[in-house]
Amino acid sequence: MGPMHNIGRRASAGSSAADAKTYTGLYPRRLTMSTVEAEANRSSLSEAIRRDLSSLACRAAIEIDNLILERSSDLQALPLLAKTLRDDLIDIPEPTSPSSLLNPTTAIVVNGAISEASRKAPLRLLDEVVGEAKSITAQFDSVLQDPQGFRSQSLDDLENMRSFCLALSRRAFGFQRPRHSRTPRDASGR
Repeated sequence: MGPMHNIGRRASAGSSAADAKTYTGLYPRRLTMSTVEAEANRSSLSEAIRRDLSSLACRAAIEIDNLILERSSDLQALPLLAKTLRDDLIDIPEPTSPSSLLNPTTAIVVNGAISEASRKAPLRLLDEVVGEAKSITAQFDSVLQDPQGFRSQSLDDLENMRSFCLALSRRAFGFQRPRHSRTPRDASGR
């Protein structure tokens, strides 16, 4: 077989060394990655997830679930979620001012998640939403300081935090823009 017949095929245990050498897949295989590249990939992934509230909240819920089940106490998404809530909602000076830099979508999504997780009616005032978000991030901070200690003292609170993160993930996903329009457009964009 010539090299073009091997496109898309990978060398298997029974294939010859010649076949493995002629692999000319569409994308070259890289077997190693430097530590610098791996760290850059982790930080870019971290930044990408931080911008996607739905994925970030979902990962935080998984981390909390793992903590509840005593699988792992590795918490990486939870501090990012707390930071996102602070940056987009809590630490905004004068959030009710018309010139405020508050992210209204985050406020709506967080309010819906609080309502869904607590099984209560949505909060009516922005100050109430900000206050609840502060309370939630304070709990996140307590978990981050001593995950195992928090687990042993407040398992119910961890379950409530997981419920909030899941609700936040669902709500945020509902607010994401579709990546592709369902209606075809012509070259002029109409």
